[in-house]
Amino acid sequence: MKWKILFVAVISLVAGAVGGGLWASNAFKKFHISKQVDVAGQTLFSAGTLAYLRLGEVTNAIAELESRTGAAIVSLAVMDQVAPVDDKTRIQRDKLLTSIKVYYQSFPFKSKDTNQNVLVSEFLSRISGRSFENNCDSSVCRLDDLRIVHEQTKLNPGSK
Repeated sequence: MKWKILFVAVISLVAGAVGGGLWASNAFKKFHISKQVDVAGQTLFSAGTLAYLRLGEVTNAIAELESRTGAAIVSLAVMDQVAPVDDKTRIQRDKLLTSIKVYYQSFPFKSKDTNQNVLVSEFLSRISGRSFENNCDSSVCRLDDLRIVHEQTKLNPGSK
């Protein structure tokens, strides 16, 4: 009798492991396919932006990029409120978001929805800004340098 119970228990464990493995494999395939669709969608938007640039419609390209970036930042801000990430992930995420925070200092985020404006402002306020200790030659830093010079000129109109 003990052998029968042991045999049934072992068979149940094996069946459960196989079933769990099949379920996990199926879930991974669904995630992988949805990620591929996401990346394909991004290329669709990139193609539109590239077309604007090739056609010399720089203003439209900028507006499209700013719109997509704004939507992404709003999504991140909402996700941060709903399900905050662990410290390690937050530090990595915030480091990557420093450039958009610096960009928004020159060209602030604007939405018709004032709640989104407040949400993004609060979200970005928790992200550290540009470090002036490191020499930065990126386009975002050069744009920020122009903003700083412009602000200094406004404060001291007689100096150049």
